[in-house]
Amino acid sequence: MAKAQPITGLDAQAPTARNVRVILRQRLDDMYSYAPYIDNPDNIQDLHDLRIATKRVRYTLELFEEFLPTASKGYAEELARLQDELGALHDSEVMLVLLRQLLQPGNAEKDAHKAVETPADPTATLLSPEMARTILHPAHASALSTKERQGLLAFLRRQEQRREQSYALFRQHWQESMDSSYLGNISFLSLQRQEGKTGDFHMMTSFPTEELHWWQSPEPTTEELSTSGGLLVEDWPHARQVERLANKLFSATQPLHRLDETQQRLLARAAFLHNAGMLVEVRRHHKHSYRLIKETPLPGFTEQERHEIACIARYHRRALPSTLHEEFAQLDQAARKRVSALSALVRIADALDFNHDGRVLHLFTLDEQCNKEIWTIALQVRRLADLDLEMEHAYAKADLFEKAFKHKLRLVVQE
Repeated sequence: MAKAQPITGLDAQAPTARNVRVILRQRLDDMYSYAPYIDNPDNIQDLHDLRIATKRVRYTLELFEEFLPTASKGYAEELARLQDELGALHDSEVMLVLLRQLLQPGNAEKDAHKAVETPADPTATLLSPEMARTILHPAHASALSTKERQGLLAFLRRQEQRREQSYALFRQHWQESMDSSYLGNISFLSLQRQEGKTGDFHMMTSFPTEELHWWQSPEPTTEELSTSGGLLVEDWPHARQVERLANKLFSATQPLHRLDETQQRLLARAAFLHNAGMLVEVRRHHKHSYRLIKETPLPGFTEQERHEIACIARYHRRALPSTLHEEFAQLDQAARKRVSALSALVRIADALDFNHDGRVLHLFTLDEQCNKEIWTIALQVRRLADLDLEMEHAYAKADLFEKAFKHKLRLVVQE
């Protein structure tokens, strides 16, 4: 069994919710460290260790449910599904090892020792010493009749097919989980609002923002590198904040764009990678972001979706989408509409983190102040922080918002 990494950064004097996030972050990193092994079904031990790591994340969510947003329950249920699928895969592998060893005539005792003592064998840890010595005892193999051996061979073939089906089911579910971003959403539980029993919303940010050390980390997590196809950005905390704000803007403007979760996935990836081009050149970094995203395979996205993500990132600043631009002209009418709407949200999200310090904690629609001409969004900010520059740049970049949604944007800072 893979050992869990020790938890560091816990503070006995800090609120429990803060320590829960530290634990969850470490458990997630443990789980995502096995992501590189998922695409190869022969990585038997690594897939088994992934099951254990997944279980630890699930148990963390369940044990500390009262300190996390209500969405954590759904995430725990999805992790339980992955855990069950990996368990079925592991059971099939154990059965295959037993059958193959049992069907080797005259070598059962030798193979029994090999199955439990050979470290180089990827299946070695699948059999306990007691199981191997009991089931693979020489008397069992030597007692097999021709008919029994033929029956076991047929059973072996069916078990091999079942193992392939189990792996395919797990692989598909993992990919769907990545596509829907639910695994990524677990990482941002500590930045989500929490619904209290009375229906009021309580910010998870009642603790000092400085304690979000993992969110402010200048280095990417294993998960972030995996979902970004290895692309780097110049400011990881800013990338996380822009993605978070873009997702909140998506929800706050749902009545205007009427897009679904599939399109939100495109928004989240583009928001996170919008500044990838900064590592090439500052002045035209939006164009370099387009090229880098376009050329980099992103897990869970088709080539067409990657093209749209690249376009969204390209239009996070400067010129508005135009058919005079080759990359935009290549899109069909529906895709152009999507790209324009989602680019409008990234432009605002980027502006609201102009100082790159995450001072906007939360935003939501003020329904009573929205009408056919104006869309009003309330902003909640960190204590003692002002939004003068953020507001100035948000309004300067609201041109695409007004063009795409046929509404003027109004931002209101709430105490």
